[in-house]
Amino acid sequence: MRLNSLAIKKLMVEKGMSIKALSNLSGISRQSVSTILARGTCSIVNAGRIAAALHVKPEEIWKEE
Repeated sequence: MRLNSLAIKKLMVEKGMSIKALSNLSGISRQSVSTILARGTCSIVNAGRIAAALHVKPEEIWKEE
């Protein structure tokens, strides 16, 4: 699944959240979160976890293809 990494990073800044905090809240390893943000792709499950950690709907972090 393609993600909008810029939207995720913007949400993280707005919420004062670091990669480590996103990792802790999502249950995804810090290394994996970094990789997801760099590549802009992940599984649907991880996209849902990231969205939940950011308190947004998954559609807000998807990238239209």
